[in-house]
Amino acid sequence: MNYAKVGPVIREKRKERGYTIEELASKVGVSRGYLANFETLKTKTIDMDVLVKLNACLGGLVAAEMQEKDNHETLASYLDEQYIVIQELIEEDPDQARRVITIINNVLQAIKK
Repeated sequence: MNYAKVGPVIREKRKERGYTIEELASKVGVSRGYLANFETLKTKTIDMDVLVKLNACLGGLVAAEMQEKDNHETLASYLDEQYIVIQELIEEDPDQARRVITIINNVLQAIKK
């Protein structure tokens, strides 16, 4: 999933809330380097689970960025991909399938706000 516009916003919101990059990375369960690379656009993709956790820590970040028209297309594409993954997971690993469904539902709820 490509959220190149979100990286700099994450950095700005992190600083506004007084988090160091280490603190925020720890809160969402990723390495400092993973988050730093996303913030500085060295990496332009991010795991949806991490994005949902960042949204929770930074307050509304995901919903605000994802409501832009061009990001709706990216989200729709991601959800289409995840639908296929979920179909496969339902048979192989029902618990993982439920986890993916929960993440998608959280994002959809954030968009509807």
